[in-house]
Amino acid sequence: MFLGVVIQSLSEITVLAQKAGVPRHAFLDFINQSVMGSTFSRHKTPALVNLDFKVTFTPKLLRKDLDLGLDAARRFDVPMPLASITRDLVQALIGNGLDDEDFAKLDRAAGARVGYRAHRASRPTSTTDCVERRVMRRQSMNRSDDVRWPHWIASLLAWTAGSGAGLSAASR
Repeated sequence: MFLGVVIQSLSEITVLAQKAGVPRHAFLDFINQSVMGSTFSRHKTPALVNLDFKVTFTPKLLRKDLDLGLDAARRFDVPMPLASITRDLVQALIGNGLDDEDFAKLDRAAGARVGYRAHRASRPTSTTDCVERRVMRRQSMNRSDDVRWPHWIASLLAWTAGSGAGLSAASR
């Protein structure tokens, strides 16, 4: 059950970051090097960056695990709203014929819900190049003072600019 909620959350926040102009590789590198990084996020980063969804675990198997966990939650009267919503999203994947695909296709579904299709665009040569382009675009805006960056995006941009961080060779 935890796996489903984690991949759904990671997918949604990655789509948000990319739609806000932060490249997937830079955002996931930021997550992986923060206290929020995990073995799982580091393991799934190459698939989420490269949109390479080789089957490792199917939505049907994930739905089975979610159903077992939710059944236990009902037996013990424990509300699990995140797991319930995730189960519905996994069911939607299955209903759309993606039952034999990888469960990480939740990433594509998260983007589709907001009209955004992730792509394997050519990535900048480094995270610093990307940040410099983003800063130049922001500076060229007529009313740049009106731009209100969400705190986490501002932190990510500052972190990547200051450290020159980029994906390690193992994460690419």
